[in-house]
Amino acid sequence: MYARSIKSKVLPATWAVIGVKQTALGTQIAHRGTAFAVDSNGHLLTCWHVTFMDQDCQIDCDEFIVAQPELAPARYAAKLVKKEKNSDVALLKIDGAVRTKPIRLVDRTVPFGTSCCAFGHPLSMQDPTTNSMRIFTRAAAGIVSMPFQSAGFAGGKLVRCYELDFFTHGGSSGGPVFRRNGDVFAWVRASLLLDDGSGNQKRSNLSVAVDVREAIEFLEALNINLQIRWRVWG
Repeated sequence: MYARSIKSKVLPATWAVIGVKQTALGTQIAHRGTAFAVDSNGHLLTCWHVTFMDQDCQIDCDEFIVAQPELAPARYAAKLVKKEKNSDVALLKIDGAVRTKPIRLVDRTVPFGTSCCAFGHPLSMQDPTTNSMRIFTRAAAGIVSMPFQSAGFAGGKLVRCYELDFFTHGGSSGGPVFRRNGDVFAWVRASLLLDDGSGNQKRSNLSVAVDVREAIEFLEALNINLQIRWRVWG
C-alpha cells in the first residue's frame, strides 16, 4: 500500500539524527531521533526534544550528525537553526552544499479514519567490535484516530495534533506521517501515554503527531522554499 511512496518519496527525504556533546570525558554521541527534508538545501525538520542529549531535555546537543542508513554510508554534520518548545519543532541545517530531497506537505486538516503511515529511524545498536552505530529503519501504518488540539507543554498555547491508532517506537520522533500518495501532514511526537488506573502513565499502542501546519508557520519567517499541497484530496 505504502511501499511505492516510501521508496520514491519518503525514504529519500528521511534522515536519522545523532546528537553530539563535548564533555570533560570526551565526545559523547547518541542516536536521538528522525528528521525529514523540507527543501533541497539541507534543511531538516525534527522535534524540539530530539535536540537534547537526555530524556529530560536539560542537556542541549552541541551539534548533530545526520545519515540515511538505508541509502548510503555517508554521515554529515548539521547544526541547529531554530527550535520552539511548545510545538515540539526544530530545524537543522546540514553543513556545506549537501542537496536534499524534500517531501511535499499538506496544509489542511486530515480527517479521522484517513489511512496513514509513519516512517523513521527509531532504534540503534552499538557494535562493540567496530564501535560503530547501526541505525534501524521502520514503518508503521494505521489510521488517523482523530485530529485534536492540546497545549504542547503546561501553560503553552494550543497546538494542532493528531492521534494515530498505531504504535511508534522511541526514536521515531520527528519522522514524517504521510498519506498513501506520500504527502506529509504531520510529524511523530511520541507514543501516547495513558493512565493505567493507579495514577501511573503507561505507553499505549497509540501515537501523537503534530500537524505539519505548525511547522509551516514555524518556518514562514525563514523563507524556506517548501513544497505545499493546497488540496487535501486529489
